[in-house]
Amino acid sequence: MRLKPLWRDYWSAQSSPQHRDSTAEFYRRHAAELTLMMGAPPPTVLELGCGDGALYEALGFDAVDYTGVDFSPAMLEQFATRHPDARLVLGDAADYRDDARRHDLVFSNQVVQYLDKESFGRLLANASAMLAPRGAVVTASVPCRALRLRYFTGEYSGQRTNPARNAYRIAGGLVGDRIGRWYSFAEIDRLGEQFGFRSELYGSIYYPYRFHVRMTRDGY
Repeated sequence: MRLKPLWRDYWSAQSSPQHRDSTAEFYRRHAAELTLMMGAPPPTVLELGCGDGALYEALGFDAVDYTGVDFSPAMLEQFATRHPDARLVLGDAADYRDDARRHDLVFSNQVVQYLDKESFGRLLANASAMLAPRGAVVTASVPCRALRLRYFTGEYSGQRTNPARNAYRIAGGLVGDRIGRWYSFAEIDRLGEQFGFRSELYGSIYYPYRFHVRMTRDGY
């Protein structure tokens, strides 16, 4: 099953990733958190679901051989306006593949939540084929299934309400979850293993209901 048309129709028309805080300071701090996990950017980077390039400079991707992929023309237009020298490709994160290039890092942030396991599997298969021998796949900000209920009761937003209101929030979230797919640690491990990856999981500072994943091949 491919990305649901609902998500595709919505995001293809957006020119911003609509993060909860769009200030330069927020992106700097979020990038600092991600850098703690994956270190400085390696020589070649492929970003899947690059959006408008909100993290491009903050992560230092402007200083390396970078390729950004997104299916939203509006997002890429915003990206290209701010960074005309960046290599940008209109394409689907799950299906993008370029057999002519190898990358030391295949990166995505808040993207996998819009993919079911089949689509995520295709992304990993393609990433494996495009990865340099000692490269890594970093999937950042994945919603944690074990924390889904706590998210919908408002625990992480500081908006806890009375039991009746909580029930309403939970029911609404379960029926029409705007976050997308919530993954378990075990699902991530199993998906990685299918493509020869070993997964390392890290908690998120700014999004406590999310986690980050760094996948590498055995021995690296």
